[in-house]
Amino acid sequence: MKTKRGILMRVCVVGLAIVAGYAVFVACDSGVDTAEVTDYFDTYPYAGLDHPSVSDISLSVSPDGVSIADDYDTITLRASGGEPPYTWLVNQSTRGQIKDYSGNRAVYERLRAGNNIVSVRDINGREAYSLITQPGDALQIIPSTVSLAQDGDTAILKAA
Repeated sequence: MKTKRGILMRVCVVGLAIVAGYAVFVACDSGVDTAEVTDYFDTYPYAGLDHPSVSDISLSVSPDGVSIADDYDTITLRASGGEPPYTWLVNQSTRGQIKDYSGNRAVYERLRAGNNIVSVRDINGREAYSLITQPGDALQIIPSTVSLAQDGDTAILKAA
């Protein structure tokens, strides 16, 4: 058997929940002023920004790959795009160096065999790379010929 007090308590809790839900709904709905937003888009139906071209944004270096056969040979690299000034860097400075640079141009010099990477960076931190292939000399066996007189004879060979 239900008491009047228990029923009254349930009615009050349900009533408070309904009132709280309505208050939240009214509070959320009352703060929106769509007139200002509508007026803005009526006044400025199309707003645009001038965007730089893709070639200005991206940075590249040419050639992006090259082979240099002999020590002290040079190759000229050029940066395009990005935003100057440019910084030129060499991955392995014992294998090659930037001998000269000016603006978007750099002269790379091979110092010894072994592949290398040259990077160029613009003022905004964009980077581009060129792979420099630097083959070594062919392996030589010294002496190049040996004559052995009998089975079991040996010779000492040197690779250089």
